[in-house]
Amino acid sequence: MNPAQFDDKTSALTTWMTLLERGIRVAVSIIDPFQIKTPRPAMTTTTVEQVDPATLKKVIVAAAIGNFVEWFDFAVYGFLATTIALQFFPTGDSSAALLKTFAVFAVAFAFRPLGGIFFGMLGDRIGRKKTLAMTILLMAGATTLIGLLPTYAAIGVMAPVLLTIIRCAQGFSAGGEYAGACAYLMEHAPRTQRAWYGSFVPVSTF
Repeated sequence: MNPAQFDDKTSALTTWMTLLERGIRVAVSIIDPFQIKTPRPAMTTTTVEQVDPATLKKVIVAAAIGNFVEWFDFAVYGFLATTIALQFFPTGDSSAALLKTFAVFAVAFAFRPLGGIFFGMLGDRIGRKKTLAMTILLMAGATTLIGLLPTYAAIGVMAPVLLTIIRCAQGFSAGGEYAGACAYLMEHAPRTQRAWYGSFVPVSTF
C-alpha cells in the first residue's frame, strides 16, 4: 500500500467517524426528553413531607374530578352510538352504520399512548397542573365539536371523516390526562403511600 492510498483510507475513516458521532448526538437529542436526568423536586422526600393534608386533599379532588370529566366525555360517545350512527353515516344499512360508529370509537384508543407520551413530556417541562388543564380543555372542545358537526345528510362523507378526526383528538387527550393525573397525585403523596393515593385516579372513572 502506497502512502497516497493510506492517506485516502485514513481520510475516509475520519469522515465516517465524524458522521457517526454527529448521528449519535442527534439520536441523544431526540430521546433526551424521555430521560429523567435529575429527580423532580416534588418526588423528593423532603418536599413530600412539607405537603400538608389539606393540600393533598385538594390534589386528590382535582385529579379525580378532572379524570372523571375526561372519561365521561370520552365514554358518552358509546352511549349515544345509535344516534350517532343515524346522523353521521349512510342510513341504508343500520347495522353497517352502527359498526362504523363503533369502529370510530375504537380508533380513539390507538391515540391514547401517543397522548400519554406527549403530555407526559410536556408536563415535565411546564408542570402537571397546566398540562391537565390543557387535556381537559382539549377533551371538552372535541366533545363540543361533535355536537356541532353537520350530519351526513348535510355534508356527506365529510361528516364521518370529521367525526373520526375529533375522536382521535379525544383519545389523544384521554391518554395525556390519565398519565398526568397519576403523576400529579403521586408526586404529592407520601413516599410510602404513592400507590395508594395513585389508585384514586382509576377509581374516579367508576
